[in-house]
Amino acid sequence: MTTTDGSPLIDMSTEEAWVESVWNGTVQLYSNPAVQDLCLALQDEEGVCIPTLFCVCFAAVAGLLPPRERIRSLIAGYDPARLEIATIRAQRRAARPPDGHISGKQVYEELKKHELIAERALMAALSAQLYREARPDLYTHVADDRAVHILLGDGPKPGAPALFQLLLAIRPLVRRPA
Repeated sequence: MTTTDGSPLIDMSTEEAWVESVWNGTVQLYSNPAVQDLCLALQDEEGVCIPTLFCVCFAAVAGLLPPRERIRSLIAGYDPARLEIATIRAQRRAARPPDGHISGKQVYEELKKHELIAERALMAALSAQLYREARPDLYTHVADDRAVHILLGDGPKPGAPALFQLLLAIRPLVRRPA
């Protein structure tokens, strides 16, 4: 996945460019039904916050991931936002009208819109903070399994192969700093 001129989709030249391109890369990846299925499985079966997942995965692939303790601390700092998203999602799912019913669809769509706004706000804040904390002299290749263990814990989990698939999908989008 690249821009129309063939360059990688992710731009790390400025914080603003990084934040916007992480969002655009996420939207592009999520448009793939296989990625949607993968993310929904991780969300529903593993309890993974997908906006956080994309931020951490993009940062890991780009070499912008701080040490494990710091990334856990950063993620924990966004627990209120993640709880808000989970609450809106639960309300949206409960408001989903049965197939073919128009009644209640407006409430469902409004909740869906609010969920997307909250997800984008979380991703913008977290990806900006990851960018600010990265130092160009410390850019290194980060082992992709590090993001998996940060999100799922240190022990083996059933969702780990799905996370590796997502990391592999993100890899072509990112140009590492020279």
